Amino acid sequence: MEKCIVSANIWGLANRMKCLVSSMRIAERYSRRLILYWPKNDHLNCDFSDLFENEIEQISEPEFKELSLSTEVLKDFSKVEVDDSDLRSDIIINTSWRFLLFPQEKYPQKLILPNKFDDGKGLDFKYDLVPAATKDNILAYLNRFIPRRSILDEVGKFAKNFDDNTISLQVRTWHATRQRDFPRNLFFDIKGLFKVMDNQKKSNFFVVCDSRKVIDRLLERYKGRILFHPEDNFETNHCSASGIQLSLVILLLLSKNKKLILSSVSTYSELSWWFGGCEAEVKIIPIPFLRWVAVVSLDRSIDYARNIKRFFTKTRP
Repeated sequence: MEKCIVSANIWGLANRMKCLVSSMRIAERYSRRLILYWPKNDHLNCDFSDLFENEIEQISEPEFKELSLSTEVLKDFSKVEVDDSDLRSDIIINTSWRFLLFPQEKYPQKLILPNKFDDGKGLDFKYDLVPAATKDNILAYLNRFIPRRSILDEVGKFAKNFDDNTISLQVRTWHATRQRDFPRNLFFDIKGLFKVMDNQKKSNFFVVCDSRKVIDRLLERYKGRILFHPEDNFETNHCSASGIQLSLVILLLLSKNKKLILSSVSTYSELSWWFGGCEAEVKIIPIPFLRWVAVVSLDRSIDYARNIKRFFTKTRP
């Protein structure tokens, strides 16, 4: 088989798109064949072709499993920067959710608090800190995605509700999602959300949220200023092709406004800024410092317990 790179992130829409962009960049830079593995699962139950009109070579689950068993496969990129030493294998499988960078591409070294969601390196969640040349290059690849006409039509139709005073607001509470998202639900602080919104006294808000309870509280607190897509059900969108198509519609709608209020460490939030050409003003919903500390401590404890479980599972006679 000729040298190739397989984009194989298995999580949600934004993670898969970031993985594919990184794989596209690596494929062109190193003259590798680009292959997409896009499984339908409980994180995203639709085909790539349900969302985009782009023609791209794909492999099935049995074909992917066969590739994964090869000793020549690098199964994951665990770091931010990619160089020639990472690409010795003929077959590379990229499962990373990150924008992988080349050695000459500078990235901001702003370290907030290290954990598995944001180690302070790379471009992920850095917004205006992203160097201009790298930003332009990544945007060029994102702009290659061609959403289906029905998706673009719905975006155009609903965006007529926006005006210059509309702010896009994306809120992740992680309260209603699967157990794998613990302890990220500690990141959500509604008081911090209110504080940011209260400072925007003359604005309306296009709200995207994974909790109907939060939306109801916003409707009550900011009467007449809240707009949301009536068909959006973030909690169940991943279960069907039509739901994921709506998720892409809403992601593109978020990108249409000049100001964004976004959740921390959410790739869905992050991509709304990228799809807007990186031009929107961004405010991040603040997370109290002690919650950051709690998340890091719990996250490390959970990883430690899982590693111990894996060890005894493997060594059990």
